[in-house]
Amino acid sequence: APARVAPAIRRARARLALHRHRAVDIEIELVHRSGDWCEVGVRPCGRSVPVEGGPKRERYFDGALPLVTRLADALVVTVDAWTALALRR
Repeated sequence: APARVAPAIRRARARLALHRHRAVDIEIELVHRSGDWCEVGVRPCGRSVPVEGGPKRERYFDGALPLVTRLADALVVTVDAWTALALRR
């Protein structure tokens, strides 16, 4: 049987700057994967990232990876703060 895809917990649209004068519309989503972890995803809206290597793929990932890392770091800080607050009560 095919693996079941979990629905996104949150989804938002944004613009990802690839160069100073070039940006693409993207969709960012947070998907619950198991009891204690989630996946952060970024994908272009209305386009696909080339599967094969090349300049377009490299530009996309060079811009997307730092964005995803910052978002994941911010989520960790937020969840840690919520946990600390809940434990004080």
